[in-house]
Amino acid sequence: MNINAGSVETMVIDVVDTLNNLLALPGSTTYDIFDTDGAQIVVNQVATVENMRAMCLIDATSLVKKDYELFLKFSTPPETPKLGPFRFRVV
Repeated sequence: MNINAGSVETMVIDVVDTLNNLLALPGSTTYDIFDTDGAQIVVNQVATVENMRAMCLIDATSLVKKDYELFLKFSTPPETPKLGPFRFRVV
């Protein structure tokens, strides 16, 4: 996915539960963003959730033009999965 530099856009991530245990992601779903060098850019930002879809608001107004990785995190006791990386590029 490409995001224009200086914009604020939503990255939509559809999550598939292969065990069919979940009907919706928890409301406490968060995400982190790292650059490709491993530097943390965003920490524990709350995603908007609609069923099994996470909508992550990416504020590219202060990001330089390069590649980034987004990781979804949520708690579904007894597990706390971290999904990703979901890559995007600021252009």
